[in-house]
Amino acid sequence: MSQKKVGLNVAIVGIFAALVVVLQFMSAIFPIGQFNLTLTLIPIVLGAVLYGPRVGAALGAIFGAVVVICCFTGLDVGGSILVQTSPILTTAVCMAKGILAGVLPGIVFNAAGKRKPYFGTVLAAISAPVGNTGLFLICMLLFFKSTLVSWAGGADTVYYIFTGLTGWNFLIELAINAVAAPLLYRVTKAVRHI
Repeated sequence: MSQKKVGLNVAIVGIFAALVVVLQFMSAIFPIGQFNLTLTLIPIVLGAVLYGPRVGAALGAIFGAVVVICCFTGLDVGGSILVQTSPILTTAVCMAKGILAGVLPGIVFNAAGKRKPYFGTVLAAISAPVGNTGLFLICMLLFFKSTLVSWAGGADTVYYIFTGLTGWNFLIELAINAVAAPLLYRVTKAVRHI
């Protein structure tokens, strides 16, 4: 690979990293509902599709780190409650779900995108919010169940998970990624031909 191509790839990944930071801080400052809408998944998916699971993991780690900062500073209200319960577990959960949101699209695209790149890109775009939200819910049930029960306010916990905690947030993130998938595909095709 030429030095020019390596430099271009580094610059593109740097732009994705900057977008992850800016978009995550913006979602923390302007929340929708009780929790923050994760718009950062789009540059994470792009990085994972273009450069593989390792770059996806790095971008996901940046995402996780920004979420941790938001939790500790109070920008993420729900996250700040979890920090009060267990700062170490909160940090671990934020980092793990962020990294998974980056690794998973890279793995999915590598498996499905070789023969059918458009289909692989769509699946990769969908896998990011599924992995991010799925791991968050599992960790909430395993490590923060008392907080989850408290947030549910007497309602059935499973019902609360799907209607209050993640319901609309997850569906909006999934829709944004699914709608963005054709654009992601076009961008990846253009970048691969540079």
